[in-house]
Formats: sequence, structure tokens, C-alpha cells
Amino acid sequence: MVDETRQTAGRARTAGTRGGGSAFGGVRRRGAGVELTPGHWVVVILTVIIVLVAIAIPLKNYFQQRGEIARLETSIAAKEQRQKDIAAEIDKFSNDAYKDELARNRFGTTKPGELAYRINDPRMTDDNSLTSVAEDLIVEYPWYEDLWRSVTVPPDPDQLEEQEDVAQ
Repeated sequence: MVDETRQTAGRARTAGTRGGGSAFGGVRRRGAGVELTPGHWVVVILTVIIVLVAIAIPLKNYFQQRGEIARLETSIAAKEQRQKDIAAEIDKFSNDAYKDELARNRFGTTKPGELAYRINDPRMTDDNSLTSVAEDLIVEYPWYEDLWRSVTVPPDPDQLEEQEDVAQ
């Protein structure tokens, strides 16, 4: 019985291909390629475009997100380094010796029982002082830089008041 079902199944399979035809009933010639009509080409091209778009958009998003992740990791690393620097500075200011040194250098303070000495430089004249004079701070620029600064830099409000007082 099993042999009979195998033989009938084999006949059914080969029955559609008798006479050199294809299983779908058409005549198939050896060496003949499949010809696509313009309608088929349009469908193939549209399918390729849809596949490319379906792949391109996620790839674009992926690379944008990778760039954003890299930028954020760099920012995080910089902020962690800044945090370490601030922590080190806080540790310095918690040290009493460092605070004393800062006070001595900036404000000229002394500890009780110490003597402060001021050494005069022989190169200094009587008119030299520790603070600068306003005339010393004025910088002379070439005429073209003065012209450019007069156009680009807004005037100081105090200078405007002085000019108005002089004009009156």
C-alpha cells in the first residue's frame, strides 16, 4: 500500500511537467531569459527605493544618536574633571597654612609677634607709587584703530556725561 501511494505521488509530480513544459502550464525554452515589462521594472525600482529609504532613515538616526552620545560623554568627562578641580580647590582652602599664606600675600598681614619689613627699591623715585595713575592706563593706538574703535566700541556713559558738561 505504501508503494502505491509513492508511485501515485511521483506520477502526480511529473504529470505537470510532461512534454518539456513548466509546472505552471507554459512552455519553457532552454536559454531563454525572463523578460520584464516596463510595469515590472517600475515595481522593482519602487521596491528598491522603499527598501533603501527603510534602511537609510534608521541608519541616519543611529549615526546622529552615536554623535550625540559621543558629545555628551565628552561633556560629562569635562564636567567630572571640573568637579575634581573644584574639590581640590576646596581641600586647599580647608588648610589653615594655605589660608595664612594667601592672607600674607594678598593683604600683607602678619601673625602676632612678627615684624613686617618694607624694602624700598633704589630704582623707585619719589613719584612712583603702588597704584597706577589714570594717564598710565591710556593706550595710544594708530589712527585707523582709533577710528575703528570709535565705530565698534560703545562709549562709556561717564565719558558721555563729561562731554555734555564740557559742551555746556
